[in-house]
Parts: sequence; structure tokens; C-alpha cells
Amino acid sequence: MSDILIAEILLLLSLLPVILRSVFIRSHRIDSIVLITPVVFCISILLWFVYGLSLSVFCVTVFVFIVLLSNFRALIRYFNTLFVDYYSYKFRIAMFLEGLILLVLVGFLVFFAPIATTKQKTRVFSGSCSRGFVEREGFLMSADLFLTEFCNETISENDYNKPVVLYIPQVYSTTYDASPRLNAIAKKGYKVVSVEFYTDDISCFGNFLDARIFRPWALRMLRPTIHFEQVEKLKETSALELVSDLYGETILYKAVEKGPTPLMDDLYLTRPLEAWVMDRKNYKNNRVWAKNIPELIALDVEKVLVNKQN
Repeated sequence: MSDILIAEILLLLSLLPVILRSVFIRSHRIDSIVLITPVVFCISILLWFVYGLSLSVFCVTVFVFIVLLSNFRALIRYFNTLFVDYYSYKFRIAMFLEGLILLVLVGFLVFFAPIATTKQKTRVFSGSCSRGFVEREGFLMSADLFLTEFCNETISENDYNKPVVLYIPQVYSTTYDASPRLNAIAKKGYKVVSVEFYTDDISCFGNFLDARIFRPWALRMLRPTIHFEQVEKLKETSALELVSDLYGETILYKAVEKGPTPLMDDLYLTRPLEAWVMDRKNYKNNRVWAKNIPELIALDVEKVLVNKQN
């Protein structure tokens, strides 16, 4: 089970005491359980910064916000130290409906569960493509580039002589989205480095949507007709220079793009709910096929790298 799924389900289940309190809590007491709702809402926003915004995280946040609104009067009563005389029938019906929605949402999240991914080492850099990058030291420095390493658990002597494989996620995706294929390549004995750019000189929207937590999801949902060839070339040049300085010989791996949203195969594994929304008709068959994609890609990449080395 993936970390993001566990976090989403725990958040939803933590609302159960709030939703069920009209059943088991006696009247004529201060309604302190309602304090759970603002805490859970704040945690749901924190998920945006930890995992980035996705359809599943957005749905969880919206539901938590609805529960918060339906309990807003209860929060006011609590802060005014007023006792609860009774829970009205309207309130009980609202809580019953929210309980049903919670169960349905948990079922959806479990059914469209992403595959589990292993945690990888990530290094954060400050700078830009025009000025260059330095490794971030302290929270006062901006976080403009994220470099994630994928390595095999066991490394043989021959693996040390292999070049580093550089991967740059498309603007529509993140390192997390490509992690199944990058892990598969790493298991072939290669060190794989994925680089994500969020610098001032690489912009897709020119506003807050260019932030790390918004940009990939906004591009997948809005699907602008802008061409990003110049952006991709600038990213490739800067990433090759940085990774070559850090690791030595580096080979760029460019994934084959297809469809209105590039690398749809990745979404079937890491963001299946979004993949289902985009492709309801063929989702089931494509999800099964997508599970074979990482290993097939790893074999193809290994073949290309061996030919280049020879």
C-alpha cells in the first residue's frame, strides 16, 4: 500500500468521531470533538506540499472542507463555551450523508490505489538555468530544483563503470509519476537521477500555478495547447551540466510521449483515479498492461545503453 493512500485513508477515518458523535455523545456538554475538523483540514492541505496536488488528494480535501463547513456552528459554540442541548434532525441527516460519502470515498481510493513506491534520496538545489545551481543550505534559500537518486540495493563491481542515467519528467508529470520505470532501470544496475525544475526562467503559466504543488496537476487538467520544446531543451542542457558535474559520465533517457497527456502509462500506476477519469472505457485493460511497462522499458533502455557503451 502506497504512503499517499495510507495518508488519505487515515485522514478520512479521523473524521469518524466527528460524523458519529451525534449517535454516542450525550447532550448538555461542550462539543470538543468538533476540534478535529480544522486539524484534519490543515493536514489535508499539508498533503499538497508533501505529495503534490492530485485528483485523489483534491477530493479528500474537498470532502474534509465540506465536513468543516457543516460543523462551523458547532465550532463557534465550542469557542463560546456553550453546551450542546441536542443535535437537530437536519444535523443528524447531514452527518449520516457525510458518513455514506466517506465510505464511498474510501472505497474509491482503495479501488484506484496507486502502486507502492520505494522512498528515494532527494537533494534540493537553489538557482536557475541561467545562473546555475548550488545545493540548498537552510530554509532561507529557495527550492528551485529537485534531484532524486534511484539506485539498486546491491551494486556489483561492473555497475560502478556504468554511466548515470538522467531522466527529466515532462511538465505534465513528476519524479513520483515516473518512479516505477526509474526503479526498474535502477534494478538493472544503473544509477538513475531524475531532475525536476521549478525555476523562474522555466515557466508554464506565469502565475502561482507554476508552483511545485500545482503545475503538473494543472497541466494535466487544463491541457494547454502550448508547445514546450524550448522549455524542454533548456531543462536538458542545465540538467546534463549539473548531473555530469556531480556524477561524471551521464546519458539522457528520453521517454516516448503519446496521447493528449504524455506518459499516460505512468498515470495508470501512480495516479489511477486520474487515469480512469481520462480513459474510463479502456482503463481496466490499460491498467493491467501498464504494470508490464516499467520492466519492458528497463530492458529497452539497457539495450540502448549497452550499444552506446560499445
